[in-house]
Amino acid sequence: HLCQGDTTYFYGEALFESCRRLYWEKTPEGCDSQSVLYVEVHPLPQVRISGDTHVCDNQDCQLVASGADIYRWFDGVMGSVYEPHQSGEYSVQGITTHGCKSSASVEVSYYEIKHTFLSDNICQGSSVSFYRRELRYTGDYVHVDTSADGCDSVVTMSLTVSEPSMSEFRAYATDRYGWNDTVYTESGKYRQTLTNMNGCDSFVTL
Repeated sequence: HLCQGDTTYFYGEALFESCRRLYWEKTPEGCDSQSVLYVEVHPLPQVRISGDTHVCDNQDCQLVASGADIYRWFDGVMGSVYEPHQSGEYSVQGITTHGCKSSASVEVSYYEIKHTFLSDNICQGSSVSFYRRELRYTGDYVHVDTSADGCDSVVTMSLTVSEPSMSEFRAYATDRYGWNDTVYTESGKYRQTLTNMNGCDSFVTL
């Protein structure tokens, strides 16, 4: 038995196709001796690898070899199914029941899930746009999209809504009192609107 591409020799004749050969010779006693060789050439297996070779990090991947009877992967794993876990080239050798061998390989690419983190601080009564949504309350908001490589692209917005602050204080004066460029000459309650450390309104009452 030969595999396609192999050669055997029979009394000096190179044989590489299926055939039958006879060879006659004389024994030392002068008798005829006949040698017969039957050559059968078997085709090489057409090994193929199927499966998704562009994989996202959160997905499982399976490569399936076909076209032969026995399969040996590059790292010694036996069987038609192989599970890769990182980007790289994966090859398998397929063997027929007659011992004929051929190989196939594929390139597997793993793509990361992209995470983007945003944060913002707004004042109560305001809003911020986030992927066609108007956000008005404190919290974490998530938007999942598909990136150019077909994997998830996750954007997280951490929003803080600050309330306006209010405070009050007393002051005493004999005839007038100055406060932030304003002079008061009469007793009473006065309120000014300032800006607090969060950039929001701060109502201060005098």
